[in-house]
Amino acid sequence: RNSVELSSMAAASLAARERQAAALKRMLDLNRERDDAMGPWQEPWKVLVYDRLCKDIISPILRVGDLRERGITLYLLLDSERDPIPDVPAIYFVMPTQENVRLIGQDLSRRLYDAYHINFCSPVPRPLLEDLAQLALRADAVSQIAQVVDQHVSFVSLEADMVDLQIKDAFARLNDPAASDAKVEAAVDAIVTSVFSLVATLGAVPVIRCPKGGAAEMVATMLTQRVRDQLKAGSPFFSDSGSSVAFQRPVLILLERSTDLGPLLQHPWSYRALCHDLLGMRLNRLTCEEEAEEPSARGKSNTYNLEATDTFWGEHAGAAFPAVAEAVDTALQAYRTEIEAFGPGAVQAAADGTLDIDSQLNQSTQQLQSAMSALPALQERKRNIDMHTNIATALLHKIRNSSLDLFVGAEEAILGGRPSAQDKADVEKLIADGSQGAAADRLRLLCLYFLCCRPPAAELEPLVGAMHKQGVDMRPFGFIKEMVAFQSTVATSAPAPPANSGGVMNSVFKAVGGSAISLTSTLRANVKDLLPARREMSTTAVVSAIMDGRTLPQIERFLTMDPKLVQDGPVPEGAKRGPFRDAIVVMIGGGNYLEYQNLREHAQQSGGAKRVLYCATEMLSGAEFLAQLSKLSKPS
Repeated sequence: RNSVELSSMAAASLAARERQAAALKRMLDLNRERDDAMGPWQEPWKVLVYDRLCKDIISPILRVGDLRERGITLYLLLDSERDPIPDVPAIYFVMPTQENVRLIGQDLSRRLYDAYHINFCSPVPRPLLEDLAQLALRADAVSQIAQVVDQHVSFVSLEADMVDLQIKDAFARLNDPAASDAKVEAAVDAIVTSVFSLVATLGAVPVIRCPKGGAAEMVATMLTQRVRDQLKAGSPFFSDSGSSVAFQRPVLILLERSTDLGPLLQHPWSYRALCHDLLGMRLNRLTCEEEAEEPSARGKSNTYNLEATDTFWGEHAGAAFPAVAEAVDTALQAYRTEIEAFGPGAVQAAADGTLDIDSQLNQSTQQLQSAMSALPALQERKRNIDMHTNIATALLHKIRNSSLDLFVGAEEAILGGRPSAQDKADVEKLIADGSQGAAADRLRLLCLYFLCCRPPAAELEPLVGAMHKQGVDMRPFGFIKEMVAFQSTVATSAPAPPANSGGVMNSVFKAVGGSAISLTSTLRANVKDLLPARREMSTTAVVSAIMDGRTLPQIERFLTMDPKLVQDGPVPEGAKRGPFRDAIVVMIGGGNYLEYQNLREHAQQSGGAKRVLYCATEMLSGAEFLAQLSKLSKPS
């Protein structure tokens, strides 16, 4: 096969979002293949019933139009009050839980629908399946159950190369010293189930690499056995594993958050990461609140969906914030130029006496037709520009109110290598002063300062004391101190902040005066001072070394497991350990957009030689991670 064909095969091997969308559409087609070339599929209207997790699985991928195309006229939550629709079949898409099975049993007894197509997002345990059968028998509704299907799609595809497993509080559950073995095993099993769903959806049997000991090895061992069992049973999920692309098997790299806390503590500076950290973006949706004219009033709220079809988002999501502001301004100017092309040029020609009436009438008609045909696309562009202008403005307000540029600059100094005495003094002042940023911002900076610089007790205690006086909850810092006490080193990584950390944003706001256009132009005047420094994070260094087959101190004790081998446990020395073209990176304990963007840029720099799919047990903002750390330690 030629290189182009092999490249397209490799690209398809990590198309999690595309494959999951296909699986969901097939489910909505009653688990039958649909030939779109044959025209509209003549099926009765259907009702979709889902729980909250499965709603989250669907919402980033399928829109209302996609549901209607599949005949879905109504979509309802399983735990909501629902009226009977006896002549319509229902598609259930739910987690395999005792409560969900009980609610389905209630629907059966109430005869809510004509037929029941029950789909579980992950494999249903046999005891729950038996409970469902008993409930169907009691309701005398066995004949109405058309299907019971395990879909293996228990993950959320946020981007083409990023997956959120939606396993809440995984870091706290796995690192709680008071947690029982049963709770830890339940958390590990949930991770294994979701990661298995991912590899089953991809149809790939990966080589697995993980650090020795801890949750990662537990997940790797259980996942290896689960995939191996499916291969022995002839599972259709891995039917392509023996094809001509088998030599392009991906590597699945399991990493633990506890070995690198830095990315979740750092303040972001890129567009997508800022939307997540400051505006609470979830499932690619965020809400911006406009500033009210009066201090006592509440501003208008706007909710936006940042979709894969948004070309501006696709091009600039990973860019530094000032570059995004400049791009918004450029897009707006381009839009205005295109609009002016339909302006009163003919009027000026008539005023000059150079206009031929007959030819102008013909040109005016053509111009009107051209304008009418271009109008829908122009309106959509304007809506998109307005949306990103509003988001950028909301971010700028957040940056100003939290003095974010000061914190990003301070973190650049301490994470950039060897901070000077003045750098340390500036960091300590920012922490102890208490007048800049929120308490959580200062706490994040203190934690990073401790992890990177390990200041002596004589320097650290006054900072901790000052934060106690400010009323800051110091439990997250207490846990980090406890963790460091049991680790010889804690890997940290650098953010992508601006080189100049002075009060640039404050001067920007003074010049802006609230105008979105002047906001972007003013930022463009300062963009050189705000360009981020690009560095390779610890996670990226580990992934790069494994994919290249290189040695690195961090991976010397990594284990290798292969589900295709009959033997249990790690494979012998000398087994295949790279190079790999495709990598699935699973961060156990939570990830964020800083880490994702750093891996993404590394893959892009390879010129297509590498593809990386980033996967996290959950996507965490800095505040959300601090909340988990608070659960793990007594007050410091």
